[in-house]
Amino acid sequence: MSRTRREMLTSVLALCATSTVDAWNQPPCGSGSKRDAPDATSLAAGDFLWPKRPRAIVPYSSQPGAAGSKERQNWEAEKGRYLKTLEAKPVLTAEDKERYKTVQGLTYDEFLILYLNDEDPQAMTPFGAIAPFYVGHVGIVEAGGNEPHVIEAVMGKGVQRLSYAAWRKGRQGELIWHGRLKGVADDAAAKIPQVAQTQVGKPYDFWNFDLSDDQGFYCSKLAWYAVCKATARALDDNNHPRRRLWYSPKQMLKSQHLCLINSPGNYTFR
Repeated sequence: MSRTRREMLTSVLALCATSTVDAWNQPPCGSGSKRDAPDATSLAAGDFLWPKRPRAIVPYSSQPGAAGSKERQNWEAEKGRYLKTLEAKPVLTAEDKERYKTVQGLTYDEFLILYLNDEDPQAMTPFGAIAPFYVGHVGIVEAGGNEPHVIEAVMGKGVQRLSYAAWRKGRQGELIWHGRLKGVADDAAAKIPQVAQTQVGKPYDFWNFDLSDDQGFYCSKLAWYAVCKATARALDDNNHPRRRLWYSPKQMLKSQHLCLINSPGNYTFR
């Protein structure tokens, strides 16, 4: 590991391990509405949005709309390219070897259960057994000025910033869950989109398992990174950024540090 990369990793680890926020376990915020989508006036800086088309699996690529037949093909191709990058390394770490073994044997159907449903890979049931549907994308709210914006990492576009109106227009017909950190002061929450905005233009990288690496992002990695940098805490209480597999939007939605301001219903089956 280079000195620069080692210093960056040490810095992020220290940042997430040193708390500047001491009120993570406050009572849930808000009573929670049940609208199909939150009104722009209800959004605050540092909030999060999980969009999903009703009765559809959200594609892992985070593109608006339902997953299509090409999702499986794209994922298999990306999986192959990722394994080749590991094979090309002169030396594999123990973590690399463990991840290679896991990813090599992972099917697309198993991946959907693991990533979209947040299942333990050791306790996965056959995909489709109960035909569940999941939330698979998350965006970060930037508020202030004339209108709120959404910052998100999307395949083919990278990290982008859109007005909430434009973001909604691109996701017509989708339900939107709206969450907020509990017990975090407004000024601290406002730093979350500020951090995310510094990453606008960075590429989408679904196969980057280091949550501290700012060279590429997928949607929930961007959220974890921004929260960590802004509040000095990890959303999942795991300060170690190098993960065996993905940190998914479903894992984030289940965080004890988040409360739902708007919920169109049971996010698993709506």
